[in-house]
Amino acid sequence: EGDLQIVDPGVEDSGIYTCRQGDATLAYYEVDFQDAKRLHISHASLGEAALANTTVKLAGGARGQLLPAWAPWQPCDRCGGPGERKRVGFCYAWLVSRPEGPLPCGLAGRGLPQRGPELRVESCEVPCDRAYVSGQDEPSRPPLLVITRYRALPRAGARLRCPMASIYRPVYWQEGPTALTWQDLRQRNRSISLDQVTGGGTL
Repeated sequence: EGDLQIVDPGVEDSGIYTCRQGDATLAYYEVDFQDAKRLHISHASLGEAALANTTVKLAGGARGQLLPAWAPWQPCDRCGGPGERKRVGFCYAWLVSRPEGPLPCGLAGRGLPQRGPELRVESCEVPCDRAYVSGQDEPSRPPLLVITRYRALPRAGARLRCPMASIYRPVYWQEGPTALTWQDLRQRNRSISLDQVTGGGTL
């Protein structure tokens, strides 16, 4: 039908895509792919730092700066007790030659050093009041509950997926009554870990 499909995209596929008919532009897309495998996770309560702004040299001797563009903080992932919240930062480049403002790194040019997105986590605690419930995504939508059985062999890995979870959604895991937080799992050397790419959506 004329749609452009980008299958299994990589960082190198970032760019400006246009659909044209003669001299007319019918569609214009600025597409920026960032490598989730380079995701940098830092927890404020552990004293871990986010990536610092980095000055880089570009072709022709020009200079630029790589910095994160942060999304707003997500709601606390639980109420009535200690929880966590997170926000995502994407790589942007501030180019001296472009005073209009920073660009997503994939759109700024091919000569930039590779720098992935970021996930910033911090502790939070909020009451279970009406303000918390109304701030949740789609509060009236019934939850999707998955009940299944896994037969896992000792010393064999197992991956548990949380439905509808993503790096943008405040979900959390529990082992029995015990919450599995980013902070606790990063402090303890355990066989359990949270998947970075999904922001904790896979255990």
